Amino acid sequence: MEIEKVAVLTAARLRKIGESKLENITIDGDYDDVPELDNFKLPKRYKSSKKLNFKVLIRIIDFFKTVPRINRKKCRNCNVCVESCPASAINEETKQIDYKVCIECLCCHELCMYKAVELKKKNFFAGLIADLSLRRYS
Repeated sequence: MEIEKVAVLTAARLRKIGESKLENITIDGDYDDVPELDNFKLPKRYKSSKKLNFKVLIRIIDFFKTVPRINRKKCRNCNVCVESCPASAINEETKQIDYKVCIECLCCHELCMYKAVELKKKNFFAGLIADLSLRRYS
């Protein structure tokens, strides 16, 4: 598929995340040519994304963005979050997260055995919407 037909790849290109030029990507494997998938069919619900406005999509994604926050009341200072952070975005002393450095991999959240690293909506209104929708289905 062409990158322009995949919404998330087009959004990543606009945000300059990753590499989007195929000539700059090395594909490794034990074959001479990239293998073709025989009888591959796109899902029935797939529609061309050429009609989408990707700037709007990026705004929607940013609106609902979730970030890790360390709850100091639950924190036991084990530093697993600090040690697991590949971007070194968490201050060892204060447990403050530098969101300019954070790559949002959520390793800190995944590995905290005390559940001190909580996921919070960056936007207050997005959090309200999420809470209301969760209550509706619980």
